[in-house]
Amino acid sequence: MLISFRKKVHLSDPLQGTRSPLRPPKKVSNSNGESTVIANDQVGISDCQCSSAARDINNCASVNAESWMVLSIAGDKPKPRSNHAAAVVGNKMVVVGGESPDGMLDDVQVLSFDEFSWTTASKVYLSPTSLPLKIPFCKGHSLVSWGKKALLIGGKTDPRCEKISVWAFDTETECWSIMEAKGDVPVARSGHTVVKSSSVLILFGGEDLKRRKLNDLHMFDLKSMTWLPLHCTGAGPSPRSNHVATLYDDRVLYIFGGSSKAKTLNDLYSLDFETMMWSRIKIRGFHPSPRAGCCGVLCGTKWYITGGGGRKKRHSETLVFDVLKVEWSVATTSPLSSITTNKGFSLVLVQHKEKDFLVAFGGSRKEPSNQVEVLILDRNGNCSSRRLAPNLGKPHHQRTSSNDLASHLTGASSCPVDSLRQNLASIIEEHGSSRRSLSESILTDTSNASGSVSLRKQFNNEEDLTRKTTRNSNDDNSLLQASPL
Repeated sequence: MLISFRKKVHLSDPLQGTRSPLRPPKKVSNSNGESTVIANDQVGISDCQCSSAARDINNCASVNAESWMVLSIAGDKPKPRSNHAAAVVGNKMVVVGGESPDGMLDDVQVLSFDEFSWTTASKVYLSPTSLPLKIPFCKGHSLVSWGKKALLIGGKTDPRCEKISVWAFDTETECWSIMEAKGDVPVARSGHTVVKSSSVLILFGGEDLKRRKLNDLHMFDLKSMTWLPLHCTGAGPSPRSNHVATLYDDRVLYIFGGSSKAKTLNDLYSLDFETMMWSRIKIRGFHPSPRAGCCGVLCGTKWYITGGGGRKKRHSETLVFDVLKVEWSVATTSPLSSITTNKGFSLVLVQHKEKDFLVAFGGSRKEPSNQVEVLILDRNGNCSSRRLAPNLGKPHHQRTSSNDLASHLTGASSCPVDSLRQNLASIIEEHGSSRRSLSESILTDTSNASGSVSLRKQFNNEEDLTRKTTRNSNDDNSLLQASPL
């Protein structure tokens, strides 16, 4: 029978000698003659030990680079949780909120890729109005990196909010502040997606406070702190939540899967921001089964999507959608004990030079988890798997020691792909706080037979409305101001 293996990575060696950073689970036979796998913690050090960690990785037949690996982390572990959110800021993975058996959480946990240790961030709040502020308990929210900050957008919160809120966590000062938004602020929601291009956030879908599924699209300019609804043509995605989204080339938004009111989905849509037109992507050949609650990250031209499922079944494969070839494939399949088969886990991309890693955290099956797992990708964004590249021989990535793994992760970038063109980013690259400078640098309006309205025209309309509102407010000696971050 075929068995998928998980390894446990230890980032510190015992005083007695060198221990391999990868320890395979032990196989035993039960009374029925079937092979089973013993938990990682039950495997003795001597079960897989060679003169060096590198030789151990190469020579232990059961250790394959294609599998998700359990990462052993120092420090006080976070409370086990699910439905949290995570983002990479500099050399750190920031985890915010979620839910545990005791209820919803409002804490901030930070995993340093320099030290490979967990720390709990302090709860310090900055208020431009001198009023007491407190980040709400939250789950089903989004977390996006922006410079040295992690932005918390929406989610199911306690206390409850009628409109979506945006909070900023400064990873250097460990202070929270709220971004007091202007414009047409979307209704509060959870299970939505948020992608970022430079200083613009794009929000899609989710579930509102009355548990109604949504398929609206909004843009949030982080510099002017203004929300703008985006209007598109074409048949777009149906209302849904717990889907995944990514932004390719700062121009094309992809939406996959999720759950509607009646069923779990596996459809794939794209939105071109130059034409503001939705398209459904239909692919011949392999196509993933319906799933909601999966996680996805973009690495180069490959969109990795792992986990998810329906009401009765969780999926164990890590999928890859190639945006250039427009085709699906399976990178690897996890054992059922992997946290990537949990509900409500998080997934981020960690990059350093030619080393790329998918990092999963938490989630819940019968009980919530605080485990961290990694999947190594090669320089081309492929899973380091002999099944994907049978002619390559040994896996591309080899690890010589625990410290070597740490050194490869040090200096991880929060940007998925540095070489992507800045199409959406260019629309706000030079603008300041004024609405005029933003609208002047917005995407060029395009004329097409479908009558779609470009992003530039939509923002110009919003600008006109803002100017009229400002004039009326000035007549009443009232000035609208956005509180600085």
